[in-house]
Amino acid sequence: MLQPKTLNQPLGVNCSLDVAVSQFNHCSSVCTFNDGVMITWYSGFGECLDDQSVHCIFIDKYGMSGILRLGDKTGNPITWKHNGKTFLLWSYFEDTGDISNPVNRWKYCSLWIQEYCVELSSSVNNKYNIRLLGKPELLSGPKEGLLARCNPIVIDDEVILPLYHETERYGVIMKGKGTSFKTTGKIQSSLCDNKYDASLIQPTLWERDGVIHSLSRDFSPHAALNKAKYSYSEDSGETWSDPLPTAIHNRNNSIHVVKYGSEDYVLWNDSPHGRDNLTLGILSGGFDQQCNTYSGLEIEPIMVVDRVYGSYPSIATHGDDLCFSYTTDRRTISYNLWSKEYVERQKQSAIGRRDSFRRPRSRRTTNNS
Repeated sequence: MLQPKTLNQPLGVNCSLDVAVSQFNHCSSVCTFNDGVMITWYSGFGECLDDQSVHCIFIDKYGMSGILRLGDKTGNPITWKHNGKTFLLWSYFEDTGDISNPVNRWKYCSLWIQEYCVELSSSVNNKYNIRLLGKPELLSGPKEGLLARCNPIVIDDEVILPLYHETERYGVIMKGKGTSFKTTGKIQSSLCDNKYDASLIQPTLWERDGVIHSLSRDFSPHAALNKAKYSYSEDSGETWSDPLPTAIHNRNNSIHVVKYGSEDYVLWNDSPHGRDNLTLGILSGGFDQQCNTYSGLEIEPIMVVDRVYGSYPSIATHGDDLCFSYTTDRRTISYNLWSKEYVERQKQSAIGRRDSFRRPRSRRTTNNS
């Protein structure tokens, strides 16, 4: 099922729609190209069941494609574009270990990459078709224990792919082009004797002033209210600083950062409780290469996107506009497209609310003595 059923009507900016093909839809990724957006996610009758499959749909203002179903036992998709080509990465349950608990299937996944394209369709129901090109290429086997969550970034014509080790809990950075990648760096602590004191998963990357920055989800059961961990690289992801604590709430969810104009925008849950208060904000601070100092990260909240529930967000630029997706409390995928003007109005409104706050004047007293 695809909701709403009026998608064949033109889709404009400042809109929102829900996408669902089964009762459980989760972990979406958005990628913009050809004046439209590709949305990928996985869906089935429940988490980690045999019928779980990656699904893809392409949408623009003129119409949409049919939904491409990748196949059983697939999940955690991400998609990106590079040098005029588009690529899809996904996990496949290999089930080579103990899976008495279905969630353990994530520990024994292989990772695959395949190129795809979107083409015009002759169907009266769908404007476009999604077509996979060639054969899928194996990125890593189940022994490597790697998973993907956030989209890669491109620097100096190389794709920098943020992955993570599902059982050992550290970030893994791969670099490459097309469907060929190799591991170049790791985001992990050298200071902790107990790996659970520095359990990092689902890193997101962004570049600013020659430095690659990263925020990772803190997966430690001992973490105080689970705050995101920050790390940086001065050599294009080859080596990384020890992860540093931040004041950014990060309880049981991933974070996603994207460069939008000259600023870094972030989608995160601004809440100590969990997956409520999904918020759009502007990220600043971090390591300054010129001053060789770390100033700490700060977020200027712009707007609460979903006050009730929002998990596993994905955010991308769409020309001058901003688009993002996330899992709702209804277990559907919410896709949103906001114009530059709308984002700017929300930004100025947030700044106005902040600047209008004033401390009460101190009460004047008269000395009658």
